[in-house]
Amino acid sequence: MIERLTDLTQTACADPASRAMLGKVLEDAGVLRPSYGGDPYETAYAEGRRAVGLLLFELLHACDEALPLRCMREYGQWLARAEAEN
Repeated sequence: MIERLTDLTQTACADPASRAMLGKVLEDAGVLRPSYGGDPYETAYAEGRRAVGLLLFELLHACDEALPLRCMREYGQWLARAEAEN
């Protein structure tokens, strides 16, 4: 199954806009941030989001070790351009 998903992921990641969008999902999921927030309900919610992000991170990483961080970097670049235009 992971091989089929890897093929789909590689196809999706051929497009720079798709990579930026996946980077936003990883960013919003808080993959590189701690999920602890003090309140146990907030922590559980953040950990659920993070778990989904980690699944995506793992899938991207299976395609190319550098791909998850590349997606996040390209999202950051897209965001900087969008903010500069406004």
